[in-house]
Amino acid sequence: MSSQARLRSLREAFDAEPFGRSFGLRAKSASASSFVSVLSITPAHQLEPGTIMHGGCLATLCEQTNQYAARTLLPDQARVGTTSLQTSYLAGAAGQHLSCHAQVVAAAAYGLVVDCSVFAGVDTADRLVASCRSTVVPLGADDDAGAAAAWRDAPLNRASSPTADNWQALIQQDYSLGWRQFCGMRPARASAGHVELAHDIAAHHLDPSGCVLPGLIAPFADDVGGACAYSTGHVGERMATLDLSLNFLHRPVHARSLMGRAQVLKAGRSVVVSKVEVFGLTAQLPQLLATSLVTVTRVPGHERLLRQLSAKGAEQALAATSPNERVS
Repeated sequence: MSSQARLRSLREAFDAEPFGRSFGLRAKSASASSFVSVLSITPAHQLEPGTIMHGGCLATLCEQTNQYAARTLLPDQARVGTTSLQTSYLAGAAGQHLSCHAQVVAAAAYGLVVDCSVFAGVDTADRLVASCRSTVVPLGADDDAGAAAAWRDAPLNRASSPTADNWQALIQQDYSLGWRQFCGMRPARASAGHVELAHDIAAHHLDPSGCVLPGLIAPFADDVGGACAYSTGHVGERMATLDLSLNFLHRPVHARSLMGRAQVLKAGRSVVVSKVEVFGLTAQLPQLLATSLVTVTRVPGHERLLRQLSAKGAEQALAATSPNERVS
């Protein structure tokens, strides 16, 4: 297969990924060591209609695009896995379009290191809103491929029903909107500084061998960490993710659902840091899939967020943000 035919095949495979296709992610271009994807923003990608994008949706965009940038340097039909993912959120992603530009920056003994930048805009995607680095490694044959059918027909192992306190009522409303509703996330239990969330698994969340996509774990970890931070705040407080660091501990697994647990490590006046664990609920026992550190800032309004930026960055953000836009 020629190099151009191979790159075209990778773009077609990217467009055929069930999870990315389900929320509108598409390939734009590919070359040796680089890959560009695009997304038209809809309410399903946002925290609430008309607000900024969910941070976890951006993490998914980065994780999938970075994998395909790595695959441009690997043999045909190579299977890959993400072993680490660190996403920095630089501004609220608002507008109509996103583009993600991924580039392999190093080939190390432990895998391919890939950096990507995400841009957002109205007519064109021209404002930098996020930066991500991930490590992608080639995988051998899937040892669990023959077990895929065992769990498909089993009853879904669901987390406990939410309790009826005020925090649960508020968070339950949030999880009936936007990206959280689209992905199938559900609150389970919470107390101040501790939360547990559940995530339903659907067919479009799986790779061809029936394993859960790593790109699904990233937005879930982000949301579990954000919900944990919110449990330390007060009614009506808004929050925004500053940093998401994610380590994958296992190769892809055949999970029936996901369960995320988070504990606040530090709750300051402006920043909350939470440790997150994501488990796959399999036909046997829960398996720890990933750990994450999620850093969230308390944002009562645009002005406080802008004060954390450089003077030049603040001026650019203020010029590009409408007065009625909400930050979450």
